[in-house]
Amino acid sequence: MRRENKPRFLYHAHAIGLAASLTKPTTVFLDAQPVSALPVAGGRSSARVENFRFQDIISYRLAETQTVGVSGTESGTFSTVATVAVEGLNILNVLTADRIVARLASRHFLDEDREPSILTLGSHFENLKIGGREIKFDLDRQVMSEWHVFTDAVKGWLAGGSGRDLRNNRVHTSIVSNIQPLDGCDVDSHSIHFPDFGTVFLGELQITRDERRLTMLRVELGCAYEGDVTCAEGAGNGSPAPPLTP
Repeated sequence: MRRENKPRFLYHAHAIGLAASLTKPTTVFLDAQPVSALPVAGGRSSARVENFRFQDIISYRLAETQTVGVSGTESGTFSTVATVAVEGLNILNVLTADRIVARLASRHFLDEDREPSILTLGSHFENLKIGGREIKFDLDRQVMSEWHVFTDAVKGWLAGGSGRDLRNNRVHTSIVSNIQPLDGCDVDSHSIHFPDFGTVFLGELQITRDERRLTMLRVELGCAYEGDVTCAEGAGNGSPAPPLTP
């Protein structure tokens, strides 16, 4: 029997533990792993990798990812959650972390006039160190919770400083603020440059009306090894779809 022809929701979410692309001394691509992604109909996806090591460059003890998409408790609402947890991270014995967690929780509506609500609360770092020294900073609760709808994010971002504008109707910000100075390092906004290692970017968040993309840790290596490392990234969005045609 054919199911009732009615509006439906197209789910979308992904979660990535770690990925890298190195260009020096040789070109090497480290496949993203573990990875979870939702099918269009929602449901659940999870993945787990233990005791990973890539040469003597990158290692972690455990990485877990999960995405979930279900109908909300309120009629006409749809919820997605994307989570990543990476434990025991070590990059070139310079950058280490006991645990990094990325979490995105979103609620979308069949009524497209209602803006989706997407939160990054729950995302955090535990014992993040560079060169053996703890990196101290604040998590920006305004960005993580008060900017849960795009209209509020745009207002808050534009109010944060002169000369700001939107590019491609997107806000590029970070959930990390007030990184404390580190001797020998250059600290700028949400980034830290460590000599003969590279630049570390914390908590980067891309905000559009219907989607959030959170990268908890991104490293631009600039030493004997060059390339990019991404750790604990999640994204979530979705959209209503018209009824299926007979």
